[in-house]
Amino acid sequence: MGLQEHFERVLSTRYISFKKSLIELVEKNIWQQSMILDAGCGSGETILALTQNTQGIGVDINRERIRDAHKSSKALKKLFSFLIADVEKIPFRSKIFDIIICSFVLEHLRNPEKAIEQFASVLKVNGKLYVTTSDAFSPMMLIDRMLPERWLFKFKLLNALRISRDRRFYLINHPLKLKRTLVNCGFRLEKFSYVGVPQIRKSKRLLYLWALSNVLTDVWPLNILKESIFVVARNSKSHS
Repeated sequence: MGLQEHFERVLSTRYISFKKSLIELVEKNIWQQSMILDAGCGSGETILALTQNTQGIGVDINRERIRDAHKSSKALKKLFSFLIADVEKIPFRSKIFDIIICSFVLEHLRNPEKAIEQFASVLKVNGKLYVTTSDAFSPMMLIDRMLPERWLFKFKLLNALRISRDRRFYLINHPLKLKRTLVNCGFRLEKFSYVGVPQIRKSKRLLYLWALSNVLTDVWPLNILKESIFVVARNSKSHS
């Protein structure tokens, strides 16, 4: 097996494993009448992976992805609806959802704090929010922040990083800022962990760096250098 093929297999396996763990965790808190929101659902891969027969809505600003989600939901005979909407302006009344999933979305928003405020508004009291986002302290993020853009082009790393050079984004994925924002918006943190879900594209140059950092960051306190952050928070805000 070549280096590139090995990387693709590892990357795919790690992501699928994490996604499965996320789904299993969410399903432990689902009952038949639960209403679920997938905020920034893309093509619906996460919410459509739920095995329990429940109700849910996925929103995303990408029209084509919403169209794909509709098709997949119909094919799978799922009770989910999909709407074109901005997670910073969620078009639902307050306290309607029991669970909100927001997977690798917040780091791509211009006003992620506004999105979290919206989550607190539409999530029922004691409802749960599941968030995954990239970690600002991960080696890949640090490379992006520390190296001049011309160096990234020179060493052909720019296209290998799943990172926007636009500084209007990646505003909330600092662990302390994310914690503070959630608490200020009325959430009570139940789980805040660092997970090794690679946020890099296929690249021979980055494979060894990623593999080494993943091994070294398995222990505390180096786990803060993992690629991603996973949060479970309960809504304690009783008013919109």
